[in-house]
Amino acid sequence: MPKVTVLMAVFNAEKYLNEAIESILNQTFSNLEFLIIYDKSQDKTLEILKSYSDPRLRIIENEERLGFVKSLNKGLSLAEGEFIARMDADDISLPKRLAIQLDYFDSHPFIDFVCSSISVMDETGCVIDYIADISSSDEIYYTLNFRNCIAHGSVMFRKSIIDLVGNYEESCAAEDYNLWHRISKKYVIHKIDQPLYGWRTHKTSISSVNSTRLREAAYGIFRANLINLLGRNVEGKLTRLVWDNFCNTHYADLNDYSYKEIATIAELIRELNIKIVNTTPPGLSKRVITDLGNEKYMRYLFVTGRKMGLFKTLELINSIDENSIYKVSIIRKLINNFIKSTINKKDIGRNY
Repeated sequence: MPKVTVLMAVFNAEKYLNEAIESILNQTFSNLEFLIIYDKSQDKTLEILKSYSDPRLRIIENEERLGFVKSLNKGLSLAEGEFIARMDADDISLPKRLAIQLDYFDSHPFIDFVCSSISVMDETGCVIDYIADISSSDEIYYTLNFRNCIAHGSVMFRKSIIDLVGNYEESCAAEDYNLWHRISKKYVIHKIDQPLYGWRTHKTSISSVNSTRLREAAYGIFRANLINLLGRNVEGKLTRLVWDNFCNTHYADLNDYSYKEIATIAELIRELNIKIVNTTPPGLSKRVITDLGNEKYMRYLFVTGRKMGLFKTLELINSIDENSIYKVSIIRKLINNFIKSTINKKDIGRNY
């Protein structure tokens, strides 16, 4: 029985398919099955697949077109390995990827999920960037409450966790984020701060073609999580502002919102942070996650202050039901940030 199943779903993937396949077959770790779900392509994908004779390659042909997510779920049910590693047909895995990830499992025998940093490639395969994003398990857990921070193709996990959390959600376009979010509520996610996977950016990739649909699906996951944590519905306009200003690295136009709405959102953020801390799974630090929430909250207030002015921001802080010591700390930091921003003439709160 193979130690690892590398799972890949393919449809019209002829352009980069050889590179993807060979990056797995040439791994330094060899006890694997490469499970490829072929989804009725209209190009030479099947011809390319059948040109390989490596016995580790296991090709399953769908009788009818299922689509990407259903094909992945079919692969999960057929996988024979103890571990499942994901792979996409237009990307590559670095030669030692599987070996390094399995070594990590060996040295951390009680973990169930690991991902890695990634390299970003252009259409020709040249590395143009690296994405490390966040690395600690505490940061990953906190961030997954708001946005995806895990590259789909970089993951490896024990197949057994699927029995508890379920398969990919077939009705969700952001199927990876949906699954990682559910896993994070029950398991600690680890990350190897080393690029082990090469993600190719090009005009016909799923993430490029469906960028708007994926963004809306991610927002839907965030909104459902927010409502679930708070235990009540929240007006869509308000969750949108939290999403744009609190979950991403850019900001919506605060001029479209009233002072009352901005104050309400600040209260929502504080409440949401408390709920996130209270639902932290074992193995993570509630103190670290509390600090992460406070930092995000402070940055939101700082951006709000840049739009509304220092005095209105202080008024906003004072309207929040929080202990006086913490309020003093916020006020001191805000004033210092405003002074630094004025002196340096640069936007301290723009990126986070």
